[in-house]
Amino acid sequence: MGYLHRVPAAYVIMLFMGCAEASMPAGPPVLHFAELHRDLGEVPVDRSHTISFGFENRGASPLEIRRLEASCGCTDVEITKDLLEPGGKAEVQVTVRSVNSRERTASVSVVSNDPAHSRVQLRLSWHGVAPLECRPGELDLGELLPGQSAESTIELVRRPGNDSTCRIERVECLPPQQITIDRIPDEDAEFQG
Repeated sequence: MGYLHRVPAAYVIMLFMGCAEASMPAGPPVLHFAELHRDLGEVPVDRSHTISFGFENRGASPLEIRRLEASCGCTDVEITKDLLEPGGKAEVQVTVRSVNSRERTASVSVVSNDPAHSRVQLRLSWHGVAPLECRPGELDLGELLPGQSAESTIELVRRPGNDSTCRIERVECLPPQQITIDRIPDEDAEFQG
């Protein structure tokens, strides 16, 4: 025959509450970036520029950054920490290479286990600036017939803050009236401007 044990009700309630607290799920992780877009302004062509986007876990569960996806080959991304406890902070470091002199944009997708924001897109914009400026900006030689020639002068001016040197390797005329100039950075450059 079994024995009947008397257990005070307070113990039973405390035991039940302890089990309930242990089995209740914590809130989800919450990925929060202080900013989602950065305008880099002018970035010299053939140079890299690195910036950081700070983020934190504002949720109650660990935040896992599952992957980073760059939108183009001119962008490299790294993360300082990919698993954050609640309240933890880290950075996504983005390096862009300006490959031509025009307006550019790039984006980085941050994929995480945040159920409300599983994919957050960071955007960057900049204007690639050539190290040299041609004056005048356009060269008009008029209409030339085969065998005719024309002459004009352009001035190559080093942009402020540009310490690189270059050598003009060739000037070529392409149809219909486009001219391309190949520039190769060189330590022993002929142009010292």
